[in-house]
Amino acid sequence: MRNIYRFLLLFFVPLIALLSFSAEEPFENFLKQIEAYGNDNTSEKVHLHFDKPYYSIGDELWFKGYVVNTNQNELSTRSKVLYIDIKDDQDSLRKKLVLPLANGLCFGSVRLTDSLVDEGRYHIVAYTKYMLNFDQDFLFNKDILIGDANTPSAVITNSIFKIEDKTAAIKFLNLADSSPVALTTINYSILLRGREIASGKTQTNQSGQTNISIPKNIKNEDNAIIRTSILKSNGQTIKEIPIKYRSSDINVQFFPESGRLVSGIRSKLAIKAIGANGLGVNVTGYIIDQNKNRVLDFKTEYAGMGIVAINPGSTDQYTAVITQPAVTNHTFKLPIVNQQGYVLSLNHIAGENLAIKISAAEQPLPKQVVHLVALQNGAVKFASKILMNNAVVNSVISKSKFSTGIVQFTLFNAENKPLAERLVFVNRESDYIQLKMDTQNAGYGKRERIELNLESSDHAGIPVTGSFSVAVTNTVKVNSDEAEEMTILSNFLLTSDLKGYIERPNYYFHDINPAKMKHLDYLMLTQGWRRFNWAYVSENRLPIIKYPAQKGLELTGLIVNFSKKPVANGKVEVFANTTEGIIATNTVADDKGFFAIQDLMFSGNAIFTAKGTNTGKKRNVNILFDRPVAVNRVQGRNDAADFLNPEVYNYLKNAKLNIDALEKNNLYQRGIVLKDVEIKASYIEKNIVKGSRKLGNAVADVVITKDQLKNYGNIVQAFYNIPGVQVIGNGVTDAIIALVTRTSITGGVNVMKVFLDGGEIAPEMLKDIPPASIEGIEILKRGNAAIYNAQGVILITSKSGSDVYYSKYALNSYPMQGYHLSRDFYSPVYEKQEQNKIPDFRSTIFWKPDLVTNEQGKASFSFYTADEPGQYKVVIEGLDINGRLARKVAFIEVK
Repeated sequence: MRNIYRFLLLFFVPLIALLSFSAEEPFENFLKQIEAYGNDNTSEKVHLHFDKPYYSIGDELWFKGYVVNTNQNELSTRSKVLYIDIKDDQDSLRKKLVLPLANGLCFGSVRLTDSLVDEGRYHIVAYTKYMLNFDQDFLFNKDILIGDANTPSAVITNSIFKIEDKTAAIKFLNLADSSPVALTTINYSILLRGREIASGKTQTNQSGQTNISIPKNIKNEDNAIIRTSILKSNGQTIKEIPIKYRSSDINVQFFPESGRLVSGIRSKLAIKAIGANGLGVNVTGYIIDQNKNRVLDFKTEYAGMGIVAINPGSTDQYTAVITQPAVTNHTFKLPIVNQQGYVLSLNHIAGENLAIKISAAEQPLPKQVVHLVALQNGAVKFASKILMNNAVVNSVISKSKFSTGIVQFTLFNAENKPLAERLVFVNRESDYIQLKMDTQNAGYGKRERIELNLESSDHAGIPVTGSFSVAVTNTVKVNSDEAEEMTILSNFLLTSDLKGYIERPNYYFHDINPAKMKHLDYLMLTQGWRRFNWAYVSENRLPIIKYPAQKGLELTGLIVNFSKKPVANGKVEVFANTTEGIIATNTVADDKGFFAIQDLMFSGNAIFTAKGTNTGKKRNVNILFDRPVAVNRVQGRNDAADFLNPEVYNYLKNAKLNIDALEKNNLYQRGIVLKDVEIKASYIEKNIVKGSRKLGNAVADVVITKDQLKNYGNIVQAFYNIPGVQVIGNGVTDAIIALVTRTSITGGVNVMKVFLDGGEIAPEMLKDIPPASIEGIEILKRGNAAIYNAQGVILITSKSGSDVYYSKYALNSYPMQGYHLSRDFYSPVYEKQEQNKIPDFRSTIFWKPDLVTNEQGKASFSFYTADEPGQYKVVIEGLDINGRLARKVAFIEVK
């Protein structure tokens, strides 16, 4: 290491007075501490590539997951499981996906059914369990809009919430033709945490708009909603609209370059203005001193960001006054002026270099030393020990020392305490994979085969093997601004390393020009940075790894006695009946009572039932299962979902036209709601349990329903009053169920067989199943049980999915989610003429998540065009084994 740092130091010799240092010096040891901390503090990053930016109810959402390490953006082999949470605007979890990772990659899909989602803005959070050891601000977060083109009476809304008079101005338009839903009665209710707190009836005006009053105590953070109902001739439309007040207030913050305003040092002052909706607002204003003297004017340039140069006085307190836009909170205090300190200034200059300027408030003492360290992805890329012979020291450093991404420059004093810090984004074209895509023709007709050839290489033209995902959409239906996208470039190189919401992240990577690079530097000056904590380094404080990297699905927990004290070295046996078959296994807890059953392999949901024994094989123990970790989404924009956005509205309108056309050809069936219809039947079988897996035509003699089970704290209690059945044991720590027969009367025991979700379990495990997890129990006696080769059988059907009851301590039974099963993307093949009879109105024309280029850097794929002309947009994203990234956007004309 010492030789590496000495090499780095030599680069600065022409412009900075440097001191050599020995291996015994504190700075050298400090660099070793940084390196060790960086190695032990590595986490993972996640990126999801979606087939399109917005959806409608009924769509299939396709995605590919990329998981890389934080060091080099190389595909991670640490974690083998990826979690994806789909949350609504009230932060309620609508669906959790669990996917197996193979070398950091996975792919899948979700059908956006009307039972899963409503119209609204949804938040996608993706992470590995290992990432939860670190700051959750660095998890993958993306917002998507899901509209409703599926309802026959489809209506779209646009809402403006006014905080001043607590009203909601809601506009209703017919999706089919944009016409207003005029002079129509609207029934509404206002819900707070699912409870109705107000309701009423109103009417739209000629423009389709109506105003609804909101209780004055409702705030944005309450996550309240307005539920509206419109009854039209072709059906009822219900809309749930989150209450999101729009305020004219803005928040303006000022960020001195490298952290402080220092008296007498001219430096950059970055500005960031944010509206109440969480988005940037460009402002104009001026700065005054404590005597109200106007010192300078300023104006932001992009997304509410800008800079101004300031030379603070020794006793000045500055205030910014906003003149445009007109707002009520128009003055903001600047940070205080420090009388002592350093300013670290960096600028991008020609020739792929960075200009570095270190300024001190006063002439430094003789032989005063400071240290400059440049850190990237947790690794030291540059280190220098600097003798401050003058109050200002300048130098130049080549960007070739860094890879593309954020570089953190920090200035330390001789005691290695941070004095100043500056983030810089280095963008090197040589770090990207170059993608070349060729088509056979300049244009294509409908239902024509398109074959695309892809070539991947590095900057020098050497072939690259990489993993890529391909999405092809028709821009007539799916059109989006490239700057608005979250891409593999903007995510892995920018947003995954910065705290907070970043507006239009791909703006900085699409059609790059000097103005965008300047704006990117504004972002470096204003955005939060917390991935590397210097206090932790100096204290040798390593992160606590509470959640080890998962190598597969696992069931973990604690075996305790009835006083909830851990039982050392106890044995745990678990059983579950999954869609792939029965899982029956066991393990031994450690000396602290912790147990882990790993490498489970199943899909869907399953109820795991466990029994534990202590080292004396006694059953006076309980099992406490570990619960899923709560994951919060990063707070971003706070405005209401806008379905009148031209791109989103166009997509939904086309989706409705396509659904209507398919329905006319009997090729599409919507969900049908029957209202006020009384259904009568001559015979209703009472002894049926939802989801029962009983064999053949066996009929239950007795059924215990889930409603009846609510009356019992212990499942065994439900069997005490059943004729012909007896409970043997004390019913709590020891209990089996037996059939009363001639044998039992004369002293024998005819133990009933017990089946959980179709699989036989040990009779003594019955008592450990919590009643709240059961859908129903069927009891079969004698002849009805003959199919099971038994005189008596107990069939237990557990609840599944959203019906599962999660108790605080689900003792001895645990509902667990297995791997998500995804569908294959259907791509039609038009080689036979008769297939032309089926209308083809695809918006996602093609999706391929597993495209791999060979050793020559080549791959090919093909698909057929649909029935509608337009410009097809081809998006390819991916990376190679060295962490080099690629994104390619191309267009194909279809006539």
